[in-house]
Amino acid sequence: MSEYATILPENKINVIFRSNNKYHVPEFITVFKPYEGRDINLQVLVVNGDNEIYDLTKLLFYEIYVRDDTKYPWPYTKTRGGISRVFGIRYNFDPSTISRININSENDFISSISNQLDMNRFNVAVIIANRKLTKEFHDKTKAALIGSRIRTQFVTFTTLKRLKNRKYKATIPLPLAVQLIAKAGGTPWIVDSSIYNDLSKNVSSNGMLMGIAFARTRKDKITYSVGYFTTLNNYYQRFDVQPINESAPITDSTEGLYVPKEAMVKTLESGIGWYKNIIGITPPLLIIFKTSPMHKDEKEAIEAVLGKDIKWVFIHAQYNTPVRIFGNKEDDYKVNRGTVIIKKEKMES
Repeated sequence: MSEYATILPENKINVIFRSNNKYHVPEFITVFKPYEGRDINLQVLVVNGDNEIYDLTKLLFYEIYVRDDTKYPWPYTKTRGGISRVFGIRYNFDPSTISRININSENDFISSISNQLDMNRFNVAVIIANRKLTKEFHDKTKAALIGSRIRTQFVTFTTLKRLKNRKYKATIPLPLAVQLIAKAGGTPWIVDSSIYNDLSKNVSSNGMLMGIAFARTRKDKITYSVGYFTTLNNYYQRFDVQPINESAPITDSTEGLYVPKEAMVKTLESGIGWYKNIIGITPPLLIIFKTSPMHKDEKEAIEAVLGKDIKWVFIHAQYNTPVRIFGNKEDDYKVNRGTVIIKKEKMES
């Protein structure tokens, strides 16, 4: 066992489905049904798609989602059929309503989409477009439609074409079906709140989490954003983000970017002050997530600000570097799910 950290395996986090059924695998929604369902009245718009894209669109939204005799193997259940049968939700989609739109100018994208939407007939619209258009207009389209009653879901051509590969047929329809349930105003599942009672036996569930992310704007300048939030209930509420501009040395021995000591001190003091203003107390635990390794400046700042009164954990997390913690038995190297890492006090020599 490391002298710097102790590993505390926690119970698996359950989610709650319909009729208060609980299970730790969200994909069991196919067995237990969504926590709360709403009718899905779906409109589909295909932007600059060829006949192959049109056929794949019909395959997904009609052949898999609508037909009761579909042969799509929904995970964890032997029930066959579309969303209405498997999830117990009314799903209305007519393939003849698929709109094929040709947009020659990107300037016309949002207006063309808006003109096609039938907000009196549908409550969810799926927009199928290539990756470039999706990346460019995803946020702009949602912002333009923020006041409407129809919710949008983007699907790229690349995702749709994966349906041709058998192995992807088991992974694409289910997550998208769950998204459609949520977009229609339903609730696929909720987190079992008892997990917070379990956590509080070891560390306070009112601990603060801080995320630090970087973006290089110029060669000699970086921007980093700091987000603070705390888990007070089933949802991550109490959230604040601070964008901060600071000069920082680039030719340093550490890999990746870091927050200079003085700026890190200000950031920590600001975050703790934000937390105390909301909760009324100093956070008993601070967990820091960062996409680059800890630098000595950051470590010195943390120790200077937090002292001995606040426990803290530093986690270096990268999207392309999965971190797993394994059991310490020689004959059992399975992953310990739901593991909490607590920083130990400095050991005496």
